[in-house]
Amino acid sequence: MYFISILISLLLITKFDETPAQAFSNNLLNHGYTETTIAEIGNISITVEEFLNSFEFAPAFIKRKPDSKLRHINFMIKEKLLALDGYSRQIDTSEIAKEMLSAITDDIATEELFKKEILERINYTNEDIDSLVAKKQTEFEIRWIYSPNREEIENIYKLLYNRMSFDSIYFKQFSDTSIYLDERELKISEYSLELRNPLLSSKVAQLKPGEYSDYFYAYDGWYIIQLKNKWIDIITSETESGKFYNEAKSAFKKRKMDQLSDEYINNLLISANPIIKRNTFNVLRTYIASYTLSEDKYKEWNLKEKLEQALDSLRNPSANIIGNIILVEYNNGAITLEEFLKWYRIRDQYLKFDQANLQSFSLSLKNYIWQMLRDKLLTAKASEQNFYNSIEVKKQSAWWKDKITYSLIKNEILNSIRLDMKELKADTKLNASNSNFIQEELTKKMFYKLKELQKKFNVKVNKDVLNQISVSSEYDPKAVDFYFVKKGGVIPRTPFPTIDMEWSRWE
Repeated sequence: MYFISILISLLLITKFDETPAQAFSNNLLNHGYTETTIAEIGNISITVEEFLNSFEFAPAFIKRKPDSKLRHINFMIKEKLLALDGYSRQIDTSEIAKEMLSAITDDIATEELFKKEILERINYTNEDIDSLVAKKQTEFEIRWIYSPNREEIENIYKLLYNRMSFDSIYFKQFSDTSIYLDERELKISEYSLELRNPLLSSKVAQLKPGEYSDYFYAYDGWYIIQLKNKWIDIITSETESGKFYNEAKSAFKKRKMDQLSDEYINNLLISANPIIKRNTFNVLRTYIASYTLSEDKYKEWNLKEKLEQALDSLRNPSANIIGNIILVEYNNGAITLEEFLKWYRIRDQYLKFDQANLQSFSLSLKNYIWQMLRDKLLTAKASEQNFYNSIEVKKQSAWWKDKITYSLIKNEILNSIRLDMKELKADTKLNASNSNFIQEELTKKMFYKLKELQKKFNVKVNKDVLNQISVSSEYDPKAVDFYFVKKGGVIPRTPFPTIDMEWSRWE
């Protein structure tokens, strides 16, 4: 049962909703245009498809001014030039570059796996979509009486049964000045309510306006729900009708995908029958805690003593073999301590631990171990079905390889600036906390670096192709930043590589 509860806490698999860029790109694909080259930088080409996906997820500054597409392609070219510099010095063969690219390639391959294993199984009828459209049009106004105590809610229900008005009991809650009206009432569509709280939705669906439910338990306490009002939003135009229908179709596919994804992952994990090795886990926990906990908390939890006990049980392995100790055993496989730490190292900025107590900290770590096992099982499936050799995986991996190599070159320049600052620490202007100074120096050094690279590599832009491309947003002064990060896959990342926000300083 404990293992099943862990499965529930696993992250959802990435959803494959189509973005505007993908929709346009897919339309072009039918006419064979997505592989058309927009720009050539040395031996690197930027295609229509890569440009569209990059532009769609670009920072808003690129879309607020005229010539959005041209400015965007120019910044893409700058990143490709710096990537070429990295390739010439074999930066892409460094351990960190290979680990990052491997993780992203794994994610792309497992996406392709899920498209085949999950998307192809999603079927729907017109009745399914019509039902969802109706739920999107149906609006509820609900309010509720809440108590953390069953005996109290039973007494309240008796008062209602004896014809005391719902209003009088409902408003009595607010004699406690710490409770506000918006904490006990809500206006929401039937569709959204069902999505956010299926139990509550099922209760409300049984009521007529003015009626209230029996008392029931949900999550944090006991509730009595009243459906105060209900109405239908009338669709006034064919355009609005089409919008509702398309939204409902996407919502149905997403819901079905969630269900099938959960089933697929749960079956995969349960059939693996994994076991976490306690002593190895204790070694790992102490290692992670030494970096994430305060010194006082580390001592309070007696982690040093627990580590010594674990090492003693493992017969005090030497430093050169401890990484090979098995952390997880499962059918037809195992995960070593070193494997997990490699997985953890490139994700640690996204992984947070509950530090309330040792038990909650340990549970956080166990959840990440199950997540790593999930990733390993999925990538093994993708490899078995040869997705790593598919055109789509190779194409997207190449885009990410350029982005990773560029990022490492940028970090190399940043590190050189920080090193210079340490040597000149007597000058207050060069204080390490002065981020503006760092950014100015970065811009300056990258400018001169790019000047050199432009002499070394030929750059061509096909403006005729660029001008023919239609994008979702261009020269929109009100454009705002939306940060898209896919958190449900093998590694959190933007759906496609795009230009850095820092380029806004160049305008």
